[in-house]
Amino acid sequence: MASEDIAGQYTRGIRAFRSGDYETAVEYLSEAVEYNESDHRAWNALGTACAKAGRYADANLCFENAITLAPDNPVYQKNRKTNTKHLKTLPLKIDESPQSILDRPPFDRIPFDLIPLKRKYVIAGAVGIVIILIIAILTLTGVLFHASPESKGPPILLSANLSGSSVILTNEGGPDIQAVSSFSWKINDKTIGTGEPGDPGTLAVTPGSTARAPLSDLTDTNLSEGMRIIAIAHYKDGNTVLALSKTLPPPAPDLLPAQPAMMTPVPTPTLPPDVPRFNKGEVVIDTETGTWWLVTIPPENGTYTLAHTARLPDGSFTSLNTTITTVNVKTFDKTGRSIGTQGVGGTPAGLSSLTPPPATAIPTLHPEPVYTEGNLISTGPGGNTVIAILGYDPATDQYQVDDLTKYYTGEWGYRSDNIPEWYIRPVLEKQFPHRINRITISDIGIGADSSPPRTQPKFTVGDIISPDTAGLENLMVILSYNPDTDQYETDAIRNANYGGWIREGKPMLGKRAFIERDYPVRLRTVDLDKVERL
Repeated sequence: MASEDIAGQYTRGIRAFRSGDYETAVEYLSEAVEYNESDHRAWNALGTACAKAGRYADANLCFENAITLAPDNPVYQKNRKTNTKHLKTLPLKIDESPQSILDRPPFDRIPFDLIPLKRKYVIAGAVGIVIILIIAILTLTGVLFHASPESKGPPILLSANLSGSSVILTNEGGPDIQAVSSFSWKINDKTIGTGEPGDPGTLAVTPGSTARAPLSDLTDTNLSEGMRIIAIAHYKDGNTVLALSKTLPPPAPDLLPAQPAMMTPVPTPTLPPDVPRFNKGEVVIDTETGTWWLVTIPPENGTYTLAHTARLPDGSFTSLNTTITTVNVKTFDKTGRSIGTQGVGGTPAGLSSLTPPPATAIPTLHPEPVYTEGNLISTGPGGNTVIAILGYDPATDQYQVDDLTKYYTGEWGYRSDNIPEWYIRPVLEKQFPHRINRITISDIGIGADSSPPRTQPKFTVGDIISPDTAGLENLMVILSYNPDTDQYETDAIRNANYGGWIREGKPMLGKRAFIERDYPVRLRTVDLDKVERL
């Protein structure tokens, strides 16, 4: 059968499936995956046809191969999950176990010998074999008298082994290695590495390179049953190929990282019956809801009088001015735990502004925040103070913010330093009720010497620049620009008596933002080689 006909089997299989002829669909799609074992669409379609034909075990293996080639495809995951409900246990060969089936290469899992073929395909196959034998006999003499070409081997050569307390993936090259743009790999379905160059867990395309996965990073997977390693090669043309499928034995127990020791809880002191545990001014957390409460008056008549509270960034507590409520002493004593007293805090005061607030802070039910990340807000339409919303912590109902200043170009903006502040949501929204603009967080500069976002240097080498359009004095010439430090190298320059240019020969470095702000006018561009030096 011609390659075009074989490639068309996928289309024929889909047509047969849509017409309800599932057995014919299985035949066509089986030929499609035999022709191209890397076609995850064909594997998924073959699995669906097998499932419709009641061959759930075969379908499951097809879905596994589709997922191996395209692990992030949610349709394949859903098909396998649906098929599993119908899956029946198949008898194994005497020398096989379930694990040995899983250890086979993915494309060896489909039992093609169990897929029935029509008589015409059997006859066509037999004729093909005869033709192949005749061609082999005719070329045998040439093969005997000519040196056999060197075997090219697998297109991509990867190996994996356990070395010490880490799993090492090694790139051993291969004929197709130059066509590969990147690799991705998993151990027990856990993705290894970030894909960024320089990351120890990322495998480079250079032959001889390695990637490392410490066992300490795999504690959230089941290592006791071995380490299943799947590596995918991503080609420059957009195709993906399974480059390695291997299962390593479980690591020795002494190589596994020690589990953190469990902390022994401190028992709560037992109080006599009918004696309230909490007093006026105490902040108490309800351990069932994560809500913080302030005891507003001394307990009386078997009840507490409470008000909702929140924790400030300095570690102290404040009332949210919500409705006062009363609760039964016995009931509240069972779930409450004292945090501290109002204005003091149950933990050291003065939280670092770089550290997020605690995970339990205010009532879990509170209004949604008015502002989102990147909003620029002010006290009024013409307010002098503008702050940027850097984030929001729903657990504590607090915004992370910082003051923002415009650049000399009029663009927003830059922060004076990299230290943000925390504000309780209702307090911030009351003090800064006006949203005046929006900015991408990554565009916010740090320091007055930073440059406006996404702008290129205004000047080039040889530009003579001036603080004004007159250009009579205080002229500078651009000698170079360093993009890593965002600095210009400049020198003072003036007209020579004979009509040329002469510079002082005392180069100095200056931040691009300052140079372009103080010298906004380009007068002309000169050849530095023709400029004299004092």
